[in-house]
Amino acid sequence: MLAALARWAALSILWRKRSAHGIAQRPRRRGRVPTGASSGSRREGGVVPFVYHSVPRDMVGSVLYPLNQLQAIAPDRYAFQKAKYAGREAVLDYHIPGLGLLFNDTVHCSALHPFYLLRARQGLRFDPTARPTSGWWTGMVYAVPLERILIHPVVWYAWKTLWINGSPDDDVPLEPPAEEFEPFDPSRYQELSAPTERHLAYLRTMRDRGRRPLMFVHIPHVLVAGPIDVSGLEPRPWDEPPAQHRRAPSGTPTR
Repeated sequence: MLAALARWAALSILWRKRSAHGIAQRPRRRGRVPTGASSGSRREGGVVPFVYHSVPRDMVGSVLYPLNQLQAIAPDRYAFQKAKYAGREAVLDYHIPGLGLLFNDTVHCSALHPFYLLRARQGLRFDPTARPTSGWWTGMVYAVPLERILIHPVVWYAWKTLWINGSPDDDVPLEPPAEEFEPFDPSRYQELSAPTERHLAYLRTMRDRGRRPLMFVHIPHVLVAGPIDVSGLEPRPWDEPPAQHRRAPSGTPTR
């Protein structure tokens, strides 16, 4: 782990140098919000951006653990969560570029509140269950402030390219392109307020094939290389709009 941290520090420095010379992705211009991003996640007015993670079924304590750490803490919960990789076992052996850690040495957070995934599924007549009583999805979500994750190395994963993680048993690449990963920059982060076009196209494809879609395919991820303390955070149902996007009272301008 110490070696991974050292590699990550060196990679972050290199990435910042490249950004200064215009080689890496440039910072977004101030005052502009990309398509699909929420203006409510700007920092003006004290609005705090979040990342999102589902509440695990039979969660252990008040910490979200990377899957590979969970194996030593709660072997039964590890086996339960690992089972969802059936047909995509190659994901378990994938190493995150530059970090030297396995994909499941990180906690996989979403840049999009699952409320918008539920709404997209309803629009395409998938009829998702609000509170599933079985399976890994519980229908409850933690909104995690950025300061809870920045104590660890954090990676931004754009998830543009379909690979085995999003399409089990299909003839797709076993690994995603390395260029879809980069060090997470909290100063540039903005939550999404709508699924990506790739995700919507994926849903339509799965509907046409008569197959159940996976939850977060083509949704940008924030990968956190360490456990996340969620004590004091109140989980909310995924069919409830996130607080920063709710309609303001009459006469109050929205942001």
